[in-house]
Amino acid sequence: MALFGTRRRPKGPGASWERHTLALSGTSVTLDAPAHNHGLVPDSSSPHVSENIYDDKTFGRLDDQDLDEPVGARLIMKDWEYWGLPMIDGGIGDIVFKVILYRLPLFASLFRPRRLECAIERYIYNSPDRTRVSGASRLRWRLVSLNGHEWVNYEVNCPPYINNAEAVVLSIWQL
Repeated sequence: MALFGTRRRPKGPGASWERHTLALSGTSVTLDAPAHNHGLVPDSSSPHVSENIYDDKTFGRLDDQDLDEPVGARLIMKDWEYWGLPMIDGGIGDIVFKVILYRLPLFASLFRPRRLECAIERYIYNSPDRTRVSGASRLRWRLVSLNGHEWVNYEVNCPPYINNAEAVVLSIWQL
């Protein structure tokens, strides 16, 4: 195994994985992910999250005054840094993994693919996030069936000045 990474084969998260369990009002989800390794971003994820998704206090907005913004609860956030040659490249990129639960009661059951797509469109339109950057969101929109569940996957190209990087592409998966 190489000691240093390169731009072509960067070094990233190690081989240690962490198990996360989400207990959401009777529904339990377990997932494994590499350990957080970003040196500048503290690891704020708990290995076990238990939330009552029927309690309004669980959810919040970035801007409490913006009543159109969907309410959400961040459950897991991992940040993995990749680097190349230490003196030449340094940090060359990172991947952020977030599990966020949004409450969208207007659309009732989102297990119908068309309702799911409409709810995600509403989320994109009302989100204060970077996902609504004009002309850069909803790229390569597709419905994907994974393990019997319909997911919506799309990409968002962010202008380089947002993250002070050469290129930033967000790949978003919503269920």
